[in-house]
Amino acid sequence: MIEQILDVLWGFYSGFSMWTASWVTLATVLGFTACSSFVMTSFTAGSRMFTMPLCFILLFVAGLFSNYLGRDIHFSGANEMQSAIVFAVAGQIVVGFLLLLLLKTGTSRGPCG
Repeated sequence: MIEQILDVLWGFYSGFSMWTASWVTLATVLGFTACSSFVMTSFTAGSRMFTMPLCFILLFVAGLFSNYLGRDIHFSGANEMQSAIVFAVAGQIVVGFLLLLLLKTGTSRGPCG
C-alpha cells in the first residue's frame, strides 16, 4: 500500500519536473502568486521577511503544479491565461489554507507594517 502511494507521488514528481509551462502560463501564475502572497501575508502574524517569501514560493509551486495536473483540461471559450488562473486558484486555495493553519494568524495590518 505504501509502495503504491510512493509510486504515484514519484510519478507526479517525475512528470512535473519534466513538464515545461508555456510563457503565458508561467507569467500568469507568477503575477497571480505575487498578488495572492501579498494578501496571504496580510493575514499572518510575524515577520514579513519570513512569511512573504515562504508564501510566495509555496503558492507559486502549488499554482504551477495545479496547472500541470490540469494541462489536458480545456475550457470552452477560455484562453490560456484564463485557464492558468483557474488552475492556479484551485491549487493555491489548498496551499493557502495549509499556510493559514501552519502560520499564526494575526490582526489585519496595512501592507507596510
